[in-house]
Order: sequence, then structure tokens, then C-alpha cells
Amino acid sequence: MRERFDPAFYTVPPGWIDQLRSDGRQPSVHELLDNDRGGPLDGMLVAREAVREGRRFVVLSSNTVSSVVFAVEIEREARRIAEAEIRALSPEEAWEIAREFDAQSLPPIELMPEPVRVIYDAAREMRLVVFRRDEDDSFGYEEQHYSPQSWIRDLLQRTPDAEQRYPKIWERAWQPSGGDPATRHETAEQALAEARANVAWLADRRPEGCV
Repeated sequence: MRERFDPAFYTVPPGWIDQLRSDGRQPSVHELLDNDRGGPLDGMLVAREAVREGRRFVVLSSNTVSSVVFAVEIEREARRIAEAEIRALSPEEAWEIAREFDAQSLPPIELMPEPVRVIYDAAREMRLVVFRRDEDDSFGYEEQHYSPQSWIRDLLQRTPDAEQRYPKIWERAWQPSGGDPATRHETAEQALAEARANVAWLADRRPEGCV
């Protein structure tokens, strides 16, 4: 699933374009696109091509569902990357391209449902998320465990109130561990009732465990 839109995760990283231009080999854009395995454009997807003022441009996306996604427009016929016109696309444009790729995937990549209730265990190492689906307004639940990547763990550990200051990064620290997210309920209360019947630690949690 793809996380809901947050501009911070669809913005070209600072210095990325300058680093691309400063490639000491001075390759052409064609070389970077076609032959540069492991280079700065390796793994980026061609979203579309365009012609402006007689010049050809290619729009590239670093499309993924698990890290920062951004998109750039590069002058395709430039003899050297240092001389190419390069434009960073807005976060909104990068999001639109990412969702286009999602629709083309088999199966299509769905948008992460909207959480409506979250309950943590006493140690805050497990949690239960009750969510609402956009497509039919049904509800479901998913059990998750705290398992951050190393850089996320380091950031959260050294930052006071990290959960409030970096809510999107905090969310990336949680991984699915149980439940059937495909099950549909008419109300959030019905989804929570089924979760309480199936998740052992949840049965003993009082209402104040909710956020």
C-alpha cells in the first residue's frame, strides 16, 4: 500500500540536482538513462516525455512505496548532464505520477486506509489500528509491531517528542503482524469488536489505551 500524501516524502532531496550535474565523467543524458548501471539515474522510471520550444525532455520518477519519492524533468538531448536543463517537479506532481504507476501495477497498489482509532499495548511495542477505506467507507483492522529501520530508530531515540514532531516517520516504524485487513465491517465498533475477539493482548486494554 502507498502512504497518504505528505509533501516531505515527495520532494527532491536537497542537493540532488547539484550532485547529478557534478558527475566527474560528464556523461550525456542518454548515457545516464541507457547505460549507467548503478549511476544516479539507475532505477528511476520514465513517466513521460515532452517537447518544449523544440527541445525534448524526459520526466523521471524515483517511484517506490517504501521511501522518498520525487520526480524531475531533464533535457534529454543535452550533450553533458552539467549543461542540461533540469527541473524539480513539485511534490503534488510527483504524487500524481506515483499514483499513475500504482494504477498500472499488477495488482494495482492501493492507497493506505485512513486510521480512525489506534490502541497500543502497555509496552508500546504492539498496536491495533482500526481504519476506514476510501473506496466503500467500510472499516477493518490490522495488528502491527514496532520495527523501525536503523535510521528511523536513531532519529526517534535522539529526538524529544519525536512521535509528535515526526508523525509520518513514526508511522513508518510500524509493520503489519496480524489480522485480516481485507475483512470489511460497516462500523469501526464492529471492526474493533472482532479485533478484541482475536488479538490476545487487546482484550485487557482499557479505553485509555486509545489515541
